[in-house]
Amino acid sequence: MEGKTAALALPPPPAKRADKNFKWTRAMTRVMVAGLVEQATLGMKVDKGFKRRAYAAVARQVTERFGEECLDNNVENRFKTLKRNWAEIKKLRAAAGPHAFDAATHTILLSDAAAAEYIKANPKAEPFVNQPIEMYEELGIICGDEKPTGFYSRGQSPEGSAAAAAEEEEAALLPPPGRGKKGGWRRRERLEEKLEKLAEKIGYMAEQMARDRKKEHADELHGAVVGCEGYTEAWLMEAYGYLLDHNTQANVFLRSSPAMRRDWLEQYFSRR
Repeated sequence: MEGKTAALALPPPPAKRADKNFKWTRAMTRVMVAGLVEQATLGMKVDKGFKRRAYAAVARQVTERFGEECLDNNVENRFKTLKRNWAEIKKLRAAAGPHAFDAATHTILLSDAAAAEYIKANPKAEPFVNQPIEMYEELGIICGDEKPTGFYSRGQSPEGSAAAAAEEEEAALLPPPGRGKKGGWRRRERLEEKLEKLAEKIGYMAEQMARDRKKEHADELHGAVVGCEGYTEAWLMEAYGYLLDHNTQANVFLRSSPAMRRDWLEQYFSRR
């Protein structure tokens, strides 16, 4: 077969035009960022962003989660916005100095005078001054040069970390001792807010655990595909990408013998 000896050069899939009326919510952005982290662990990150396949995959996740059609260009445009925000965050951290960053809360701390002066010169940085930066580590992975850590690194135990975080949240929900009925409605409001945040955090951790399992599945699939001899790396990576998008066929491929895997590849490339 000619394709077994010549590298394959395929154009990227065409991008769909972004829907200008698509409105990103905070929850949508969290799902999008988590999805792009997953794509980064799968090797889909390139110099200036992500491969088109990655944007399309994340767009499907947002669509399925929220029931509102999200296109790959919507994800790409939102990513560009986050990348500009990350540039402001890096600039702020450099100006504030190494001791101004609270790693526990991901907050860049400045005095009132220093904050006012910096914001006056850099108004776009205002949302990041003396405020916890949400999904800081994830933004570092998709927008910067950070490597996956924590839930996204191999060898970690997301279940254990999630349980510890849940226990901390549960302890924080306990009302302080010695309080009477006065101000009870305020405490109930704070309790409801904390419960909402806890539910959101638990849901997010569950998503992270699912992504970790998916990463292991992708690694196993990659090894099975590239282990097939007689094809160029470009052809095998194309087949790998196809199987990543078709989970049922990927599972069948993994459970097949080496001979059956070669037969599947022969049939796949013969249809091209």
